[in-house]
Amino acid sequence: MAGTGHPSNGISALWNARSLAVVGASDRPGSIGGTVLDHLQHAGFSGSVYPVHPHATSVRGIPAFRTVTDIGRPVELALLVIPATAVEAAVVDCVAAGVSAVIVTASGFADNGDTASEERIAHVLADAGVRLLGPNCIGAANLHSGLIASFSPMFTGFNHSRPGGLSVVSHSGGIGFGIASLAAERGLRPGWVVTTGNEADICAGEAMCATASLPECTGVVAYLESVPDAKWLTKIADIGKPVTALLSGRSPEGAAAAVTRAHRPGDHSPQRLRDHGISVATDIGRLLDEAAGFALPPMPGDAVAVVTTSGGAGILAADAVKRSRLRLATLSEDSRQRLRAFLPAFATVTNPLDVTASVIAKPELLVESLHVLVEDDRSDAVLVSLCVLGRRQAEAAADVIIAAAADGGKPVVVSRTGADSLSPDLRPRLADAGIGVYGTPDAAVAALDAARIRTRA
Repeated sequence: MAGTGHPSNGISALWNARSLAVVGASDRPGSIGGTVLDHLQHAGFSGSVYPVHPHATSVRGIPAFRTVTDIGRPVELALLVIPATAVEAAVVDCVAAGVSAVIVTASGFADNGDTASEERIAHVLADAGVRLLGPNCIGAANLHSGLIASFSPMFTGFNHSRPGGLSVVSHSGGIGFGIASLAAERGLRPGWVVTTGNEADICAGEAMCATASLPECTGVVAYLESVPDAKWLTKIADIGKPVTALLSGRSPEGAAAAVTRAHRPGDHSPQRLRDHGISVATDIGRLLDEAAGFALPPMPGDAVAVVTTSGGAGILAADAVKRSRLRLATLSEDSRQRLRAFLPAFATVTNPLDVTASVIAKPELLVESLHVLVEDDRSDAVLVSLCVLGRRQAEAAADVIIAAAADGGKPVVVSRTGADSLSPDLRPRLADAGIGVYGTPDAAVAALDAARIRTRA
């Protein structure tokens, strides 16, 4: 029944709900139901939270109710963190209470061969116009409002002060929240996470469309175990937000494992995603590399100018461009003359442009070089390839790179061969300015390549 096309307004309750019933709430330390309440409190959710427990009068100091209907007030979203055997009765109760959407986290349905029970709960909810996320998922989260309808360990001690525009949609709960946590660590600032599990109703394609449609959303990253239906791919393309996906299950063994997780056998062709403007990453690292490029301005052509503080890094960057669908820009004679006027005599004025380690003592070399390359009409993007920089040098480099990117109107990306611990503020500061920082020149070039594909689409 995945993506059966029920009325779609209820799906927004996954991130817009102002009232949440937690069915299976518990005071027991370490319990799933207690963890959800802890996450909501830590995230500062200001809506109404209603613990539902068959015997307790309060949970975590919050008044509790025996059933959702006993609450006696409007409830938009119900999160069911109860065993599979108790789900059907709870679903009937949710329908009677008039909820808009239900999240079923329990496994043991189609993922374990019990398709009949899954179909029954899906039909009960569909007949009432109630949307269903799951079963067998880890829920959803809106990091802007603090609506953490999930028990994911990601939110234990998580810093909720910096939500952003990135949407994460995943067939797998663990992978989805894992990707979101890695994105946050890179400074990419996820705003919404939706994990779809067995997809008895809401599917990944619909969740991608719905979150991409949010005005604040800057792009979507997705972990997919099969390609969404064509109708969702078409809608995603029409929305026009950048999307990159990691498509698994492309080996016979992987596809077999996907079926055991209750995803129906489907298309595993990455070309169908690409045909709809969705970039396909090879692994989670590349998925996040491409997401770091979502904020890049359009890349009108395929010519890349490289400036580096190390000759070795320049060679690696040139090799990376050669392996891609891009090419090294041929600098104009005017640019060459401007560069010769201030670079040391031993610097080679070519592309890649090596400003040498002199930049450590004279950061103005990087300042002037970057402006020349950004202003050169023969370059469509600039790759800044840095090596080991201390905190002070990295801060100076960040000032220069941000200013050049703001003035030039063309993509500027950074590859950095050096530990984040040497200058931990560099990556998040550049990410805030929409500039991706990549561990290798290959990853930076891949992000530019993806930006070029989006521009052409």
